[in-house]
Amino acid sequence: FLSLLAYLFSTVLLVILFWPTLWRDPLINFKEALMNIFYFRWPGIVLYFGNYIKATALPWHYIPVWIIITSPLTYTATFFIGYLLTLKSLLLGPVRFYLSRRDDLIFLVWISLPMLIVFTLRPVLYDAWRQMFFIYPALLIFSLIGLEFLFKPVKSGFYRLDRIIVNVILAALIAINLANVLKFMVKYHPYQNVYFNMLAGKDMEAIKNSFELDYWGLSYRKALEYILGHDPDKAIKICVANHPGRINADMLELNDSKRLVYVKDINEAKYFLSNYRWHKEEYPYKNEFFAVKVNGAKIMVVYKL
Repeated sequence: FLSLLAYLFSTVLLVILFWPTLWRDPLINFKEALMNIFYFRWPGIVLYFGNYIKATALPWHYIPVWIIITSPLTYTATFFIGYLLTLKSLLLGPVRFYLSRRDDLIFLVWISLPMLIVFTLRPVLYDAWRQMFFIYPALLIFSLIGLEFLFKPVKSGFYRLDRIIVNVILAALIAINLANVLKFMVKYHPYQNVYFNMLAGKDMEAIKNSFELDYWGLSYRKALEYILGHDPDKAIKICVANHPGRINADMLELNDSKRLVYVKDINEAKYFLSNYRWHKEEYPYKNEFFAVKVNGAKIMVVYKL
């Protein structure tokens, strides 16, 4: 009981401490944040399986699909094993499970309750599964439970040597999958957020036509730096496809960002920049000045007009 009180007290204290919007009025602003979860309405559209769908009309499977196609296959395969085994243990003996595996019960609630809320209350979702990233640690915990189960000695049908061979093959498959993930992260840094596994499509070009890639517009910074480094003009007129093209300039040196002149009319611009947000097709302009590619697919393009 004392531990519970200490936990609740520290939770309230730390939530307020690390959530600046609560500093002015913790109770009112916390209530407003909760209400926004269920009543927030974003009028934008989302690219999902090649179709542009309103954020208010996304299907129930939007979040599960995004989790599956953007997580390494090793993680998701072992997650399902660990999650189903844990759920089975809970259903077969709830009291025994509570007494011996209370941590796992917390992990079950951690991942199951938010997904249940998404399926039933249907809050507005958009831009991949970034609103659900907080369940990722729980997903990894169940992946480890599944992994532990796979490496347990088989009780029948295998001799000792057979078990060793099976474990070596399993470990090799996992190592290969994780090595490919690591290779992707190193090779395409800082765009490793544009990671998809083979379930998303045959290649990155096909995936680009089905799902949003650099929807945050992180690649705008590299494009702006390239323009500034290769164009000596003191004032460079540019037109950007969306807002991240402007705010990325805040990360540049002040003397450099001052050289950028943003114009709304593309006919007045010297350069046009786009991260293909809400525009999966290529543009009609001919003179491609710069591009950022991930696995062969362009996530950022600059045209000199």
